[in-house]
Amino acid sequence: MNLKKLVVLISFLIFALVMVGAEPTMSVKWQWELGDPDVTQFRYQVDGEIDSAWVSVEGSVSYIEITGLDPYSNHTLYLQCTYDGVIWSDSASSVAEALLDKVPEAPVITQAVVEPIVVIEDPEPVIEEPQVVEEEVAIEVPAEEVAVVAEDPVKEEVVPTVAPEVKEKKKSNYDYSTNIILNLGVGTNVEFSPFKISGTYPSIGLGLEFQNIIHAGAFGMGLRADANVNLGPVGSEWPKSFGDYFNPKSWTYDSSFGGMLMMYLGGNPGDFYLGGGAGYSIFNPQDGSPAHTLGKAGCFSTAWYYQAALGFRFNLAKHFKLGLEVNGRYMQPAKAFTANGVLTLTFPF
Repeated sequence: MNLKKLVVLISFLIFALVMVGAEPTMSVKWQWELGDPDVTQFRYQVDGEIDSAWVSVEGSVSYIEITGLDPYSNHTLYLQCTYDGVIWSDSASSVAEALLDKVPEAPVITQAVVEPIVVIEDPEPVIEEPQVVEEEVAIEVPAEEVAVVAEDPVKEEVVPTVAPEVKEKKKSNYDYSTNIILNLGVGTNVEFSPFKISGTYPSIGLGLEFQNIIHAGAFGMGLRADANVNLGPVGSEWPKSFGDYFNPKSWTYDSSFGGMLMMYLGGNPGDFYLGGGAGYSIFNPQDGSPAHTLGKAGCFSTAWYYQAALGFRFNLAKHFKLGLEVNGRYMQPAKAFTANGVLTLTFPF
């Protein structure tokens, strides 16, 4: 699913002050406007953005109300949206300002206390001068009760439009992609008059593909280049001794480089493709070679060929496809046909 640009407008805030016992609390209602009908969910949290603390609601919900908030502090709502429940937009935010100011602490008042005069009788009476001793005594003065009167329990605040950034959209089968292709399979020679299949040999190849350079709907066109290696025993008979496995004359090989014009038909669960083009081959034409029927021996030979490919690829992951492909070649100047059936591993990026 493609995640489109989304605009969320948090249109107004509603505040209400509630007295719970002797402590006031604040209730805040946030409301937003949905700007895109493809949004399936919203998620929010207040005063933080912690991964495990998000609360999700359906895409049809357009407001939330949070109660029991501290009226002496500001509170911030963080809001995100999504199309598929996996990729979320960046957060839009809106701040609800505090309704009450902090109550100052009760002052501490000190006052002087005068001790009474003490007279001590003596044969020679001596009248002491009265002494005044000041001592600080802390007297707590209870704070006056604060009467909270909400003249207007509803406060509206218009918040400017917030446009969250949208994450990278997911590619579909119809978009352009650059593919690296690894193919593993088996090749053989084909004769048509009379029809005969002779010799089998392993085949491995690596390709670079530019898919859907031009596309209209599910149909697209592109280019592909391949490098392949085919290896097989001379005369279609595997070596009979251990030493023959390391003798170059026991093997025939074919290294080829080709290019094709490709056509694609995309969809689910994968895409069909058809290609055609030409290439150039370097090989050792041993007698009975399964790759080329030239009827002569030598060290190195080259040949042009025409080629075609037909296949289907399954979409198993975002950057991986698994498929099957059949391709054939018409070799020049031998005028011989070869055919390969391969398993393809495709890595789009």
